[in-house]
Amino acid sequence: MARKLGPVALAILQVVRSEGPMAVRDLAQRIGAPARTVEFTCSRLKVAGTLQVACLRRLPRARKPLALYAPADATAATIGFVDLLQAWR
Repeated sequence: MARKLGPVALAILQVVRSEGPMAVRDLAQRIGAPARTVEFTCSRLKVAGTLQVACLRRLPRARKPLALYAPADATAATIGFVDLLQAWR
C-alpha cells in the first residue's frame, strides 16, 4: 500500500503542474520549505514515479548539472512534442 502524500509533496506537485519544470531551490523558495526537505521529497516522488527529471541544465562553474523536475505524466507529453518539432525542421 502506497503512502499518502504529505503537504510538501502536494505543494511541489501543485507548483510544477501549474508553472512547469523547476529546480529544487526554486521549488523551495516558492513553497516556503527548506531546500533539503524539497530535495528529499523530490527524490522520493521520482522513485515513486510521480515526478520526473524533465531536463538537466549545465551551469557555469558547477560540478553537476541542475535537474528540473516536472510531473511524470506531463514530461512524456512535453518530450514528445519537442521531438515532433525537431523532426519537423
